[in-house]
Amino acid sequence: MIKLKDIVMIHDLKRQGLSIAAIARETGFDRKTVRRHLARGLEGPSYGPREPRPCKIDKYEDWLLRRTAEVPGLSARRLRREIRDLGFDGSYTTVTNFLREARPPTPTVFERRFETPPGRQAQVDFAEGRFGEFSSGLGAVRTFLPNRVYLAHGLRFRRPQPVSDSRSLEGDRIPRRLPGNLTK
Repeated sequence: MIKLKDIVMIHDLKRQGLSIAAIARETGFDRKTVRRHLARGLEGPSYGPREPRPCKIDKYEDWLLRRTAEVPGLSARRLRREIRDLGFDGSYTTVTNFLREARPPTPTVFERRFETPPGRQAQVDFAEGRFGEFSSGLGAVRTFLPNRVYLAHGLRFRRPQPVSDSRSLEGDRIPRRLPGNLTK
């Protein structure tokens, strides 16, 4: 594929007095290519879209559109089996590529709600400050961090959980079972 800068170089070399064969050796293009671009002038190459090639599925396009309109949930495998009986000898990928463009896109679900029975789901909120310290008698100072657990249907569960000053609340530090009282 020849670029505009190559065409400019061909014309510049010709202006310097080089022959077509010398320009072809210098640029690496064929002599016929050099001659063609010297005859055209400084017109840049124009590459347009190619004509679409005929496809094996073109003859069955109307039938497939009608069939997918009748029964939208048919798989490409089933449709290929049906058009194969009509004489189609193309591949499965040909059918899936056609159906991908022919079928309307399926809408994506933004939100999926789920319901749980009372007492089966909870939300845990941990607070950021320190709300009291005491010595455990073993030389370690313990700090209480308040948290809240909200159970399904608005029940609230509160109890401060002790945490060592040298550790933070991460993965294994979060208690598995929270003792305490339920409040409304």
